[in-house]
Amino acid sequence: MSATQRLDRQGYQPLQVLRSRDLDETRRLVTDVFCAHRLQVRSGSSLDYQHSYLNTGRLSFSQISYGAEVNIRPDTLGFYLIQLPLSGQDRQRVDGQEVCSHHRFGSVHGPDVQLEMNWSSDCRKLAVDFIQAHPEQPITIETLAAVCGVSGRTLFAGFAKFMGMSPMRYLRDVRLERVRQDLLDPSQPRSVTQIATRWGFYQLGRMASDYRKRFAERPRDTLQRARDGLRAG
Repeated sequence: MSATQRLDRQGYQPLQVLRSRDLDETRRLVTDVFCAHRLQVRSGSSLDYQHSYLNTGRLSFSQISYGAEVNIRPDTLGFYLIQLPLSGQDRQRVDGQEVCSHHRFGSVHGPDVQLEMNWSSDCRKLAVDFIQAHPEQPITIETLAAVCGVSGRTLFAGFAKFMGMSPMRYLRDVRLERVRQDLLDPSQPRSVTQIATRWGFYQLGRMASDYRKRFAERPRDTLQRARDGLRAG
């Protein structure tokens, strides 16, 4: 069974491959995936848009190239965008500050950032956009490598370089954050087990140990503080 077939069986939308040489069509396709934006091709460049895209629900992955020098100005992102250039460079203006992103320097942008991007003609990016991220999906290294079109070694190297950790550690840390948010939220289930399994933790002893190292308290202590605060209110 191929990696793509396994993705389909896990309930993900099929991997989409988008292509166009028309500016208006490219703008529309990218808008449908990300957000409304202005797209301009530099004089003398010929557009050759290629885009592999996988949507897992709240989390999506893209590998994009335009084959031309382009200027991209999103209206408002409305989501978290992590970009890891694979080649070429992107001269960005982020809230008025100029930044050059390349294969050794990725970028992370929040929902409200004012962003302008200038991609070189050979710029290919692996974009991971978090739209109110819900990392409870059964994401594996094999899944990520298949989506990104890179080897597992390249995937690990990219995360180590730009995120300072492995892909699965990053996923674990995000899940721990979601567990903590739910433990502190009176509207969520009042059971550590229910909350932990909701976010993909099934080895509860290990989760509790990782949680204590990260937040300097046990999950049940966080839950108890939330209960005490609710009673006090």
